Amino acid sequence: MPPLPAGDAARDEADVLFSRYETLLAAGARLFRAQGYPAVNTSEIGKGAGIAGPGLYRSFSSKQAILDALIRRLDEWRCLECIRALRANQQAAQRLRGLVQGHVRISLDAPDLVAVSVTELSHASVEVRDGYLRNQGDREAVWIDLIGKLVPATSVAQGRLLVAAAISFIEDVARTWHLTRYAGVADEISGLALAILTSGAGNLLRA
Repeated sequence: MPPLPAGDAARDEADVLFSRYETLLAAGARLFRAQGYPAVNTSEIGKGAGIAGPGLYRSFSSKQAILDALIRRLDEWRCLECIRALRANQQAAQRLRGLVQGHVRISLDAPDLVAVSVTELSHASVEVRDGYLRNQGDREAVWIDLIGKLVPATSVAQGRLLVAAAISFIEDVARTWHLTRYAGVADEISGLALAILTSGAGNLLRA
């Protein structure tokens, strides 16, 4: 399987940053991921976005506002993918596949955003953090319910572990650049995540 051309991702990123708001979000996500939220200041974000002086504050009041916007964005994207998967499919297996594919799609499209949600969530405002965790729990409950329908021997507790394992796998791979440089990687990740979700219950039961 050939690797994707190295310049493609950079060109695509430049093409989609059509506004000051989007450019600042991308710069914030990149810097928060690389250095950690506490180590980044607003001047660095502005410099990373090519925006000098007070221009940053026309879009965001603070560094905190940028982080909160990033967490909200991922939360909304995850919710939208969940809705799409449930609307498009009726059978449990199709729904679970759609949910996994949506999670993979976002994780590959926005690895900086995903990384920030994993490592910097504790720095988000209480309201944003609590809302994200609440919605995440609701989304994962849908996955657990579908696993229970497909593999009835799976308990809720086991389903919760399987979902956590599958999501961690997806997000870890998406954040590992050299593993995502190949055409067809989304299908491979989705297939492996589905295997975790639907066959891991047997391993748990045998343990």
